[in-house]
Amino acid sequence: MNDFNGWRGDTIFEMCNGDVWQQSSLSIQVKTVIAPPDVIIYESAARSGFRKFKMKVEGIRDTISVVQLR
Repeated sequence: MNDFNGWRGDTIFEMCNGDVWQQSSLSIQVKTVIAPPDVIIYESAARSGFRKFKMKVEGIRDTISVVQLR
C-alpha cells in the first residue's frame, strides 16, 4: 500500500504486492501515514455463503469490510 490517508466510503487500496481492494462498508476514517502501514486482510465469518473479507491497518483500531478487485 502506498501512503495511507484513511477511507471515505468507497476507497480503493492498492497493495505493494499488486492486489487491489475496495472498501465495501460504510464508514469514514481519516488518518495520514507517510510510510506504507502494515495491512492484514482476512476472511471473516459469512452467514450468507458468500466470502467476506476485513482489512486491519496498522495504527488504526477499526477494521473495514473490503472486496478484492484484482
